[in-house]
Amino acid sequence: MIRTSTAKRLMKELADRFDVEVRVYDFGHAEYGACTDPCTRVIEINTRMGWTQDRLLSYAMHEIVHVLAYFEDKFIVYHSPKTEEYLTDDELRKYIATAFRAELWVEERACRMFKEMYPTRMYWRAYRGRKDHRIWFEKSEIDPYRKELLTAKRRRRRLRRIDKEMRERNK
Repeated sequence: MIRTSTAKRLMKELADRFDVEVRVYDFGHAEYGACTDPCTRVIEINTRMGWTQDRLLSYAMHEIVHVLAYFEDKFIVYHSPKTEEYLTDDELRKYIATAFRAELWVEERACRMFKEMYPTRMYWRAYRGRKDHRIWFEKSEIDPYRKELLTAKRRRRRLRRIDKEMRERNK
């Protein structure tokens, strides 16, 4: 397990190299951290997860690539800072269709960058070949967008029904 001081030092090195802000927390609960809004160039890392140095660096590199992807317009809908309730129906469909593919793309690029920076270390893969992570991703990341799309369809149906009822009353 890595010490918080070591984690902070490693994250500072990455932050300086990639011009991002890395916030290192001791959350005390089971959450790795995230790149919650790539346009702010901020990623968060939880040091309470029992990281090894390789795994910590792999995770941080993965989140940094999300930031880079946002600024390079890769998988635009997926890396958009908008939450599901602010996306249009087309954007929701694109998100659902491309989310996991975007994660795999990020992971591949992070792996290549990691190997260039740390040739003697091993990159820890989060998604490739891990069915349990794919299932987790589907439930935690994609399902809320599917629910929002269904809610939007129901809302439109209800509005059409009300509109039809109003037209019939006004006849």
